[in-house]
Amino acid sequence: MSNLSQIKKNTFWLVVFQLAKMVFPFLILPVLTRRLSVEVYGDLTYVKTVMNFMQIFVDFGFMLSATKELAKINQQKTTIKKSTEKFEQVITNTLFARILLGLLGLIITILLCIFIP
Repeated sequence: MSNLSQIKKNTFWLVVFQLAKMVFPFLILPVLTRRLSVEVYGDLTYVKTVMNFMQIFVDFGFMLSATKELAKINQQKTTIKKSTEKFEQVITNTLFARILLGLLGLIITILLCIFIP
């Protein structure tokens, strides 16, 4: 498969999934509001908001910086083995940092739940 056709295919699926990600909440919202009480729906919205803040905290720009580093490695003229090792190192470091930030965020969230009613 040529690069251009692969790019077209990947772009198509990216657009499909992004649209689904935007449309799905609008489809599920009427069902949730009909089935859940006001109090339970409020709790659900609160939890989703906290999760969104946690996602922002954990992501910390890694999607951009890791992608940039991987693109740099891909452009370098090195052996496949060396490139693979560098790829693995960037991905491992990024995942490890995200896990640490996630654990820190979880601890902070638990402490806030304990001390703030």
